[in-house]
Formats: sequence, C-alpha cells, structure tokens
Amino acid sequence: MKILKVPFEVAEDRGVTIDLKVPDTCKLIEYRRPEPKMLDNVEEALINAIENPINSKKFSELISGGKKVLFMIENQFRQAQVNFVIAYIG
Repeated sequence: MKILKVPFEVAEDRGVTIDLKVPDTCKLIEYRRPEPKMLDNVEEALINAIENPINSKKFSELISGGKKVLFMIENQFRQAQVNFVIAYIG
C-alpha cells in the first residue's frame, strides 16, 4: 500500500495534508500545478481583463447610462494585497 499525501490547506492551516492510501496494484501519477507568476501591474491586468474578455463584449459596453459596478474579490488561498483599490475605470 502506498500513501499519497494530498495537500488540504485552509487559510488558518498551511502545509496540511491528508493521507490517501493507494493499493500497490494502482499506477500512481502525481502532478502539481506550478504557481502562476505574480503580476507586474495588477491594475493594468484587471483593466485589460475586463475590457478584453473572451467571447463577450467589453465590460464598458455592458454597463452604460451612468450605471456603477463594484468588484470585490477575495481569495484566502492566494497571498495578495487586500487593500488594493482601483477607484475608477472610465
């Protein structure tokens, strides 16, 4: 029996794993996705993403006539600034 340590992390506990028992008769292939590289300019990347979406209109075309939108994004599993604000995208 092989033991595979599967990462199972939450914000409060980093480096936690769950032991998964794998019978010797099973082929075991492990793949770990590399972490994406950090963005050089978060504001520029965000504006580019919402103004150049895949298979959709630009965000500025979807909201018109004085409508306002607030994006709030939180991901407890990524180390990122929590105080980053883009005041206005016009």
